[in-house]
Amino acid sequence: MTQTVSTKKKGRPNTHDLPFMSEWEGMSQEGRKFVSAILSLQTREKWHGNQAVPPGSVLEDVLRSFERHTDIPLELPFLAWMTHLSGWLCAQDVKVRLNSHQAISPRLWSIVLASSGAGKTWAVNHVRKGMEEVPQVENTASGVALVQAIKKTPKGIWVRDEMGMYLKSFQTQPHMEKAKDILLNAYNGDPIEHITKSDSIVIKDHAFSILGITVGETFLEQVGADSLIDGFAQRFNYLIADKDKARPIQDFPLYFDDRKMNEEDRKRLKRIENELRRLLSRTDLSGVELVLSNDALDVFEEVFRDNFKGQVPESFYRRSMFSMFSYAALYHVLLDKRGLEIGNEAMAYAARVVMMHLKDVKKILQKAGWSELELLLQHAEDWKRKWEEKHKKKAAARDLIAGVRAIKTIQQAKSILEILEYRRV
Repeated sequence: MTQTVSTKKKGRPNTHDLPFMSEWEGMSQEGRKFVSAILSLQTREKWHGNQAVPPGSVLEDVLRSFERHTDIPLELPFLAWMTHLSGWLCAQDVKVRLNSHQAISPRLWSIVLASSGAGKTWAVNHVRKGMEEVPQVENTASGVALVQAIKKTPKGIWVRDEMGMYLKSFQTQPHMEKAKDILLNAYNGDPIEHITKSDSIVIKDHAFSILGITVGETFLEQVGADSLIDGFAQRFNYLIADKDKARPIQDFPLYFDDRKMNEEDRKRLKRIENELRRLLSRTDLSGVELVLSNDALDVFEEVFRDNFKGQVPESFYRRSMFSMFSYAALYHVLLDKRGLEIGNEAMAYAARVVMMHLKDVKKILQKAGWSELELLLQHAEDWKRKWEEKHKKKAAARDLIAGVRAIKTIQQAKSILEILEYRRV
């Protein structure tokens, strides 16, 4: 009996066992080329933020250019571009009317976390080209200098590198305590003041967006989970900029290399230039008050109601959700909508980007062990409420130690009481 010898090599499929191969063998040369070309196509995973980028918009062109010609995570140019647009609207004195007694400036306070060497500063500087007329607050090294910088540029954008270190300095450097108070007033819309015997600065009309860029790996060590949960850092939206595995560093020795630009790339860059010039020359937005349509408010209320799962602190959730109003104003302009009424399409895009922020802050909080801390806070809050109802007075740190086994030291007890008090306000 004749023995059949297998042609299959170890680790490789036997092509004669594949049903398609018989058809391949009888296929024309042109047919083979077609099949080979189709099989060689690489399916590109869409960037997760595409849902927040209107098709055909200048923002889509900006991000497509970064995608084709850099290895920079797209979160960086996305947030840099949106913050510049926000700063420009603030400088134009644009307001968003929320109700009969409240109108806000469409400012954004955001921090993007990226790895060292991810091109953070380069991305921001490149986005700024063509948007140089957006007023920019100078970086300073003290609270007094910050007041002076804001007096010089009360409306626009403030880009702060090494934001984690800057926030840490509030807690470690006495001369930076003033800066924290200044930014709290700026966030709340209160007058910014610096009054001494020899000098008096009072800034009542201010509205600036902040883009903080920082190294993600060290951010929590610098800021601390407490500040992120119930402290000053809670006033920012966050976006994590991870490296794109489909765009490895070795493919981009030079960013936006002219030698690798094709005709479509050049057309895209020209479109960006023209659209930025057109957008920033709009005079119909100066000093206007945008209003929210009923449909837009319906979208906001539905998103607010349906997306809270207890995975981030309630106060953080509320602040993030309210940034939808600022984003809606940006999308109203980005979508080239005319008139003063913000519609449901702009609000829907705003909801998508805010959900990106919330998902990323959830990741940060998980790294910080927030789930365990939240359980401890809930337990401490329940115990404190019952203790105070029984004793008719406020619980002290020593009482908390006696009542909650997981709390071991006076300092821990004081910190938890401070957090609980902050939540109550």
